[in-house]
Parts: sequence; C-alpha cells; structure tokens
Amino acid sequence: RGAGRGGSSAVRSAWRTRSRQLVLNSRRSRASSLESRGATPSCRDARGEALAPPTPFAMASAGARFESARASGDAAAARAAVEDIVTDAKDPAKRAALASSGAAVSIAAELLRAARAKCWCDAADATQASDASLVPFAPLARALRNVCAGNAVARGGACALPHRAAPEALALAIPALAARVDAPDAKNDFPISDPSSVKTPKKETTAAYIAALAAATQLACNLIAGGGAAADTTWTVLFPKHFGFIAKLRHRDAAHLTHPALCAAMRARLAERGGRPADPHDDSNVCGFRAGAIVWRPLLRASIGAPGGELLHDDDDKHAGVGGGEMLFRFVESFCLFAGDATPPLCRSLAPRAAETARLRDDALRRKIMGMCVGDDRDVRLEIENDTRDDTSLRERFSVEQATLLELVARAAAAAPKSDPSRERDSPRDVSPLDKNQPPKTLVLSEGTAAYVLDLASRAAEAVERARGSDEQKDSTFSLSSELDGEEVAQADAARVTLRACLGVLRAVTEREVRPALAQTPGDDVASLCAMGMPRLLLGLLASLPVPEGAGNSEKKKKASGPSAAPDLAQTTFLPSSDEASSTAQSLAEKLREGHAPYPSSLRPWDGYRVDVIAPLANAMFGRPAVCDAVYDLGGVPVLLACTRGEDGDEYLREYALWAVRNVCAGSESARLEIEAMQPRAAADAHELAAAGLRVAVDPVTGRVKIGNVENDARNVNRFAKEKEKDFLSGAGSLERGSETVPNGPTRDSGIGGRLMLSGGGERARTPVGRAIQAALEAGLEPTPENDDEDAEVPKHWKIADLS
Repeated sequence: RGAGRGGSSAVRSAWRTRSRQLVLNSRRSRASSLESRGATPSCRDARGEALAPPTPFAMASAGARFESARASGDAAAARAAVEDIVTDAKDPAKRAALASSGAAVSIAAELLRAARAKCWCDAADATQASDASLVPFAPLARALRNVCAGNAVARGGACALPHRAAPEALALAIPALAARVDAPDAKNDFPISDPSSVKTPKKETTAAYIAALAAATQLACNLIAGGGAAADTTWTVLFPKHFGFIAKLRHRDAAHLTHPALCAAMRARLAERGGRPADPHDDSNVCGFRAGAIVWRPLLRASIGAPGGELLHDDDDKHAGVGGGEMLFRFVESFCLFAGDATPPLCRSLAPRAAETARLRDDALRRKIMGMCVGDDRDVRLEIENDTRDDTSLRERFSVEQATLLELVARAAAAAPKSDPSRERDSPRDVSPLDKNQPPKTLVLSEGTAAYVLDLASRAAEAVERARGSDEQKDSTFSLSSELDGEEVAQADAARVTLRACLGVLRAVTEREVRPALAQTPGDDVASLCAMGMPRLLLGLLASLPVPEGAGNSEKKKKASGPSAAPDLAQTTFLPSSDEASSTAQSLAEKLREGHAPYPSSLRPWDGYRVDVIAPLANAMFGRPAVCDAVYDLGGVPVLLACTRGEDGDEYLREYALWAVRNVCAGSESARLEIEAMQPRAAADAHELAAAGLRVAVDPVTGRVKIGNVENDARNVNRFAKEKEKDFLSGAGSLERGSETVPNGPTRDSGIGGRLMLSGGGERARTPVGRAIQAALEAGLEPTPENDDEDAEVPKHWKIADLS
C-alpha cells in the first residue's frame, strides 16, 4: 500500500519488481506442477492431436528462464534459454511478448558483459576476469537481433541510456571480430596492415568468428532501421568508424554476409532523414566526405573485385553479397534516381582527398570574391587571380569507385519504370488510370544529377587530355594512393574510366523508350539533358578527335588502295584535302572547342570511344526537332557525316552515324538543306562496281557523277603508256605521276576516277579495277581515240542516282 498515490518513487519501483517476481514464480510453479503430473501446457484437439502452447506463456517462460539463470549463475541454463529465444523470436507474436517482458534489456546487458570479456564464440575465448559472461557473444547477438527486428520496445530497451548496452557492445565486438576474420591464417585475400597485432585464430574457429560478425552487423542494422532514439544512439556510436571495419573486410564469406546489412543500414538511415544528404563535412552524413573515404570507397571497390583483377563474385553467386550486392543496387535505386539527389555528393566524396580539395576550393572562391570587391586596386585583383589559376591542389581528382557508382546509376536508370514508384505509393489522391499517352511525372535523373554528370564528363575529358604526353601519370601529386591496400592508380586511368561511366549514364537515359509524342515535355529526361548542353558536350568530344580514317584505313591495318580506299579528309575542316577553304573561315573543330577546356584530341581514350559519344546524341535527336535544330546550329552536321566513314576499333560507328543523320534530317529542315547543298568532291569506287567493269568519276567543275566503262579506260591507259614509253626511249625523260616517278605505269589523272589502279615496279595489280585493266592490256586490246567516250550499258535493274 505504500506504493500507492503519494508514495515515493523508490517504493513504487520496489513494488513493481516484487509483483513481476511473483508472477514469474507463479508461472514456474504451474509449469512444474504440470510436468509432475505428466501433462504439458499444450492443448489437444478433439482427435487428441497436440496444439501449439499459448504464446504469452511460452515466451514469458523463455525470458524467465534466462533471468533465473543469470541470477543463479547457471551457464548451461542461460545458454539453453538464449537458444530458445533465438528460435521463438522469429514469430511476431512471441517476439512482442518477449519485448514486453523486458528480455531485450537483460540480453543487451549480458551482451555487453560478453564483449568486455572478449567471449565471442566460446568460453575458451574469455579472459580470466571475474565478470566473464555466462553466454558467448554470438548467440546473444543472434537472440537480440531477432527480438529487436521490427519491435520498437525491444530496440528502446537495448539502447536505453545511460549504459547504451547494445551499441557499446557492438563497438567493442566489430573491430575485434573483423581483425580475427581478416587475420593472415583465415584464408584472407588481402591481409590487414599489422598482422602481428592480431591473434591468429584457428582455422576451425574462423567460421564461428564470421557468424558472430554477421550477427553483430545484422543487429546494428535492426537497431538503425527502426528509427527513433535507438537508431540515433546506434548511429552515433558506430558510424562511420565501425562501419569502415566491415566495409574493409576482404574475406569473401565474411563480406558476403555483412556487406548487404551494411548497405541496408545506410539506406534506412538516409530514408529516415528524408533522402536528402546533409552537410558533406558532417561526419554523421551518409554521403559525407568521411563516410565516402572510410565506408563507400572500400565497399564499392569490393563490389567490382580485387585490385589484382580477381573477381570476388563467383559464377554460382556464392559470394554475390560482396560489396552489398542487391542491397547496394537498392540504395542506388532509392536515392540516385527520380527525386533522389544522392549521386552528386556521394560521387564527390569518393574522390581522393575530397574534403581537402573542397576546403581549398572554398578558400579560393572566397579570395576571388574578395578580389572582385577590391575592383579599384587592379594589382591586388590580378595577384589573387594568379594565385588560384594554376594551383594544382584545386584540381579535382578521380577514382575508379566513382566510375563504379556511375555504372550502377546507369544500370538502375535503364531498368527504372516510367514514373517514380515511391511517388505513386505516397500519393493516395492519384487514383486516375495510367494513360500511356501522358508524359512521365518525374525525371529519371533529377536536374541536379543530370547537370553533375555532364559537368563531370567534361572535367574528366579535360583530365584525360591534360595527362596525355606528360609525366602526370607518374607524378605522385596526381596519383591516388588507395587506403585499402596501398595500390596506385594513375589519375589518367581514373579519369578515363570516369568519363566512360558518365557517357554510359547518358547512353542509358537516352535509350529509354519515349514516344515521339512525349518529346519536348517537362518529363522528358533527354530534353532536360539537351537543355543543359549535352549536344554541345558530345559534339565537342567528337570534333576534338581527328576525322575517322575509314574502315580498313587505320594504322593497325594496311591502308587500302584503289577503290576501297576512302578519300583523304582534312582533320580540322572536315573537307577533302583538295579543297582549299577560305583563310578567313574558322574550322568547325575550332568552333566546337570554344568555351571549354581541351578534350582528347590525338588518340581516342579507348576503343569504341566515338560510338559511346555519338550513340546518346543520335538517340537524343529521335523525335525531338529542337535537339536537331540545336545540333545544326552548333555545326554538327559535317561531324555526323564524317563519322559515317567508320574506323577500325570503333565498331558500329558507321551505323550509329547513319542513325544520327537520319534523325537530324527528319527533325531539322535546315540540316536537310545543308546536306542537299553539298557537292561531291571525290570518288571512292566500290568493289561491286569495279568488279562489274564500271568506274565512277566526278567532274571537278560541275560536281556531276559519271559512270564510265573500264574497258575504254584501259584503251586510253594503254595508248597513253605507249606514248610515254616512246618519249622515254627517245630521251624525253621518265614517266611522271604528280611529283613521283613511276616507270611503266599510268598517271593519277588517267581517267580512272582519280585512283591509281596499277602498282608500279612490274607487280600485279591489287584491286579489282587494276586487275581488269591489266588483263585488258595483256590481252592486246587496241586503244581507241580520245573522243570515243562510249558509256557502259547499265543493267536495267540498277538505279543510278543523279547527285548533281
């Protein structure tokens, strides 16, 4: 009665404790009475079959037995009770009963004792301290993990102040278990930096340590996923330092079991914060600079494989969870697409020394603003500008982890639905049926993400060109020293893979199916990208490279001659070399180079580079007249036409170029008129025409294309060769062809369409037309007068186009 209204708090607490003890004793006596009489608490149906025992009774008995074993110091009874809790807590009703009985508080307290005693998997691991735990850490972690799953009462009890038992126990256990798992004798792929500081476990206990670490990680995920005070306490204690220990695991089995839970915990935390990344300099930020260096970089590195090239993922998906697996992809889908803006801050945090570079840039920006304020003092303003112009510490650095993240974004964008699924789920008022003729509600890539990808692609291309022909790849200032295993990755290589990943994102977005009727709408991702300058960027990348040499004309292969040789084009004007452009006219490549840093100009960074650039541009022009007009205004039509020549190493370049020309002509009247106004300037005979005995010639004055007979040309060649031979024998000199001397050979202006068909030095002809002419000469065909210009009889089923 002293615990009633007006009683002291101490008396009330004692009364509640005594009442709870009386209830537990009553239940224990009832269970003992039933057992003594040979009965069980379970009920039976009409047929005599046993039914499941009542849930509250069974649950309370498991928690009560654990409390009784703790009080009496019975290790065997405590261990048996914990195993029962692990099994019973899988049922939601039993889990709620356990939580209401206060089992989470007692389990968390015992978990902290086990962690302090370093009793991880077996009592043999415990120290000789007097407070050694009755139950090892691993079964306690599994029991608390199951009890706290989806139960706010249990989470609150496990993380209750002031002891914070569960988070503090995890803070002690995660580093110790990670060190034992990654010990040199534990079949570790990448040993830890200081193996002497870690006690090498026996091989038979490695699996037990992995199971204990997996249970600890999953417990941390359950505590964070529910939100509230328990999540804040656990996140403050463990992130990002202890998450980094898990992310750096290189044991395949351990990474497979722990990395998905790690990604799930970060996904839940960012979702609780509204999906909006906070200050990047905040250590508790999921996408902050410290989290990027400690957690995300090793996690993304593990997702793609070992630095030596050995993949951590097997074909049988035995280790598919390494690096996060499906949970990592879900994180990208949730926060990098549609309204999610996690891509820019997360990608910036993955760069080497990202925090230091950001601070230096902020300081440089402040100095520049101060220089603008002191506009009257020109010397001070110039001094401030010169200090920040060539400062190499302000240059952005790149990493392969950035490329990995962007590759995940590209895959997620390609598989994303037409509208934001989370938006539809959160909008109960939107009950209208889905109309396929209506535009998507939101962009797949937010405007901030799209602008960042375009800007990153431009800066990566600049870095690739800057590193070309210099010692930058060997300079430690521009090399990234991986904190994971000490490997060195050149900035040129990191920038190259980052540029390729950015182009992959653009290509994936432009390949999404969008009806032409939906083009130019606010929900069109391609229209949004083009409004931000995507055509300008892609045309600049194409125009900075030399003109494609044509299929079969690269230096890797022997250049073709005769009719299969493509005409020589000037690299800066995109015009045939024989055409002398006006000296006052500015070349197209120079126009497209204005307004940005130099892009790769001598060699393509990788095979297929032009295809990766032209594919998103060609796709973007489909059904979008505004984009086609923008390409025409930028002078991109000659660039697209030049790519139709193709080039060895750029597979399907010609096909994508033809697709681009088709789209630009369908959407822009100005582009069609520009192509129609072009005049033929050179002839490149096809093999089919040459084998049929026909030649193609272009009138240099009118530009008309003329199809002639190879037999008549052979007669003219024979007559001309005999006249030159007669002049040579009479002392007139040697046969000349342009500036070269060719004995017994026809000249370039022999009427064979501007191509030399015979090889000099008495060798056999190499091309079909050359062989036809040589066969005619050897057959003794007589030459015909020059005015005999009999055209060949064109087959009736041929269609000869008049290109004049």
